[in-house]
Amino acid sequence: MGPRFPTATPPPDASGPRRRGDPLGGGALPSPLRSKHTLGYLLAAFALFAWQMRHHLGVPASAKLRDPAQTAVVFFESMFELSALAEMPELEQAARRESALALERVRDELSALVDTSTDTERMVELARGAHELGIRALVLKLEAAGPEERRALEDLLIAYARERRQDDLLDAVLRVHLPGGPDAPEATLDDVDRDVPEALFDAARPLVGSTSGDLLWAGLHRADGRDQAAERIDEERAARAQERRDRLQTLLAAGIAVFVLGGAAVVAFGVLGPAQQRLARAELPPGDSAALGLDLFARGLFGFQLLSVALSELLPRDQSTQVLGAAGLLCWLPLVVLAGRYLGPRPGRFFAALGLRLSAGGLARLVPLALALFTVQSVVFLLLRVLTGLAPMGADWANGATEVWLLGEPRARFGLAIEAALWAPLFEELAFRGLLFGALRTRMTFTGAALASSLLFAAMHPYGPQGLVALTALGLLWCWTYERTGSLWPSILAHALHNTASLAVLAVLR
Repeated sequence: MGPRFPTATPPPDASGPRRRGDPLGGGALPSPLRSKHTLGYLLAAFALFAWQMRHHLGVPASAKLRDPAQTAVVFFESMFELSALAEMPELEQAARRESALALERVRDELSALVDTSTDTERMVELARGAHELGIRALVLKLEAAGPEERRALEDLLIAYARERRQDDLLDAVLRVHLPGGPDAPEATLDDVDRDVPEALFDAARPLVGSTSGDLLWAGLHRADGRDQAAERIDEERAARAQERRDRLQTLLAAGIAVFVLGGAAVVAFGVLGPAQQRLARAELPPGDSAALGLDLFARGLFGFQLLSVALSELLPRDQSTQVLGAAGLLCWLPLVVLAGRYLGPRPGRFFAALGLRLSAGGLARLVPLALALFTVQSVVFLLLRVLTGLAPMGADWANGATEVWLLGEPRARFGLAIEAALWAPLFEELAFRGLLFGALRTRMTFTGAALASSLLFAAMHPYGPQGLVALTALGLLWCWTYERTGSLWPSILAHALHNTASLAVLAVLR
């Protein structure tokens, strides 16, 4: 008796032409993997994800950072400094007020965490950071205050100082803004001793390098009678601000150029029509059946979560950034091995199944198509950020990637760039678009399959409700592009451009 092969089962609507939006059919052959375990692997992956997120649930975002106070200072003061123009003093004052309010919000978060923390060392660290943020906020508000507001702030500063005696940092602020101290708030520099104790300079020195720190540092030199040194500090601060603005202008110029090219590509592909947009002929589902695609996705996601949890739990807190650049490749390795094994074994079968082998002339259309997709997704993403309240200066500043990019060493930032611009786009598109969406598409309409896979994609990124909406929208666009072009390459490149653009914006703030 010869070998027995599985027999193909006809798709549901084989008797007539498929209507637009109908399921594609498929699932002709059974998966070589044991499909009954698919749900188990998915549930195990979600359980690992929940375990990894256990410190995130119900905890303010800033608490997840290694140095929340310094990260907040760099992010908010730099961001608002960019929004203030030196030629418009009233705008600069408004920017400082907004920065002070942002720092006060983070201070309140850290102060609340002190009461609930069980780690004594961390408690002291958070308390010190909260106090420093309060000082910085006071400096910014006093520098930006008008005559009417200034007296109320001085009264607040006096009350704060009387509660916290023996505080050199607070005494430094008093010497700058209340030369006579809290007992003589109406005194001027001419009425008091011009000799500033060295302890006050020592207390303020760690704050130098940011807007609030430089303002306090210059004020101490001015209170000490060193006006020329104070002017030099102000000039250096202005020079750093101008350098940051120059970087922003360069980034904006590059962004405008990309958007012009992308807009032209949108028009071109809209005119040419879908026939000209096909780049390859990816299989939906990839491989022999929908069950195979779901199996590969479930097992690959489980392997990713298992290795991700292992890295985060086994590595010390101060060493986790050392694996950036290799972590994504390592964690997605199970998916790559399984996909290569079961979408093969013939050479090139893996690439053909996911549309990674371009058809004739496809390469010439790939780059403009990716630019067109990036332009559209950027407009959609920015609109959703505004509509959901997730503005560039909003609540999404407190995440590990932001902290690494703002405060990390060059090696850590390079590793983060590799993760964001290379591994994440490549493997996430393979998993969520190539396997999950491809498998679901055989039994569901495009809308159902795209929405289900995109929601799961967004849920695996812990960016809160606003991030869920924005990333779901991006996932829908990438699913549409995959089905329209027959290749994963456009969504991979557009995904990489999106992550790179996010890091480029953060680079301006450094």
